[in-house]
Amino acid sequence: MNDNTRIATVFVGGLALGYLISKLTKDNSKDENTKQDSFSEGPYEHVFSEEETEKRQKSFLDVDISLLRKGNHESPSKSGTMSPCYDSVFRVVLTGGPCAGKSTIISTLHSYLTSKGFNVLHVQETATTLKNSGLVWSPELGAEFQNACISVQHNRENVAYRWGKSIAKSCLRKKTVIIYDRALVDGLCFVTEEMFNACLQNVGIEGDLYRRYDAVFHLVTAADGAVDFYKNTTYRFESVEQAIEQDRKLQQVWSNHPNHHIFGNDSSFQVKIEKVVGQLSEQLGLNTLQHKPIRYLLKSEPVIPVLLPVIRETYFKTYINYPSNEEGFHFAFLRYSKRLHGSTKVGATTYVLKQVFNHHGQEVTRKRNLTRLEYFELLRRQDPSRKVVEQKRAYVSLKDGSLLEAVQYEKPIKLHLLNIYCVVDTQFDKSIIPSCFDMKEEVTGNEEYSAHYISACNKNHSTNNK
Repeated sequence: MNDNTRIATVFVGGLALGYLISKLTKDNSKDENTKQDSFSEGPYEHVFSEEETEKRQKSFLDVDISLLRKGNHESPSKSGTMSPCYDSVFRVVLTGGPCAGKSTIISTLHSYLTSKGFNVLHVQETATTLKNSGLVWSPELGAEFQNACISVQHNRENVAYRWGKSIAKSCLRKKTVIIYDRALVDGLCFVTEEMFNACLQNVGIEGDLYRRYDAVFHLVTAADGAVDFYKNTTYRFESVEQAIEQDRKLQQVWSNHPNHHIFGNDSSFQVKIEKVVGQLSEQLGLNTLQHKPIRYLLKSEPVIPVLLPVIRETYFKTYINYPSNEEGFHFAFLRYSKRLHGSTKVGATTYVLKQVFNHHGQEVTRKRNLTRLEYFELLRRQDPSRKVVEQKRAYVSLKDGSLLEAVQYEKPIKLHLLNIYCVVDTQFDKSIIPSCFDMKEEVTGNEEYSAHYISACNKNHSTNNK
């Protein structure tokens, strides 16, 4: 199977659960001198070799991380700052209290990073995965559940890291970004330090946990600063006060990580997303791009020169009758996309649910990555009044750091657009756009060129390139 992202999600989850079952059914005793280093035979015990650990020590700030340091590892170097350039894998943790926007931001980062030429892996939240598998927390099984969480999370992180290194060379940037939806350290927020350390010992985890992650992004719960947007669901039951308390505990347990960033709710949710994207761009050495593109109608389909580095993708958008009773709900659609490597080789496939709301004068977008099964289940709810939108997209990076996104509508109408994502706080020079993009007129902000509008088009719709 060529689908790197889906393979990683399924494989990491399956291997981790298999490892958990073996841990729960076998004796916990372990030969401390035996380390499995085979990708297929089991988890390896440390993310870094001694040589790699020594090299990465130079990239950390001088901080007190004694709380989560185990064993006799040395402190981080006092010189230098965090740099993402030491490895072919960059690992970022997204954490925070309930209803902080993690799912939407993870989906946004995935789309953004793949368009910039990175491979992206997403390690899903372990506690939720276990609950969905029937391993449900209860007071009398608190320690056992935490043992299970740490066992699975540890194994998933290790597998994702090894997988990320294996596939890094296959992408334009030669780098894989791993996005963790919470990580090992989060467990300290929900149990006592004594229980947490005992669980680490049971699983055989040693060393400085912070060094497993290159950056930590804390997304503050909507309950703190955006309470009008805080919503309870079937899986989110905390009160506003409980959500704030949990959020601040998470800030505390992660506070000693040398590359820890907090994203609050001092503005709109869209601004929060842009700040996260901007900070990750900085970490990876990318220019921060404007969220809203300048859009042009093209006269014809661009013929992009073979020598110009390009990333291609095929999109299918299906609008659905989504069962939402939430105030301000506007519409929802499913997105199925295939990323292409080279001229014919199919790369990653992703499935996304996107919901759009109008809340208190703000347009709020929620995105969530889906499994293939979830996608086809929701596909049954297709809105019969709208047509499936099929697009082909091509991404080209310009010498000034800007990004071109050529959008070719295949169905329900033929249409060619060019979206230009400019570098923030710079004046864009149109003369650097390759001549293959023959622009007719600017249509920025014109809803007639949006997928939502086009999905309702009939055959006689007037929007075209002529």
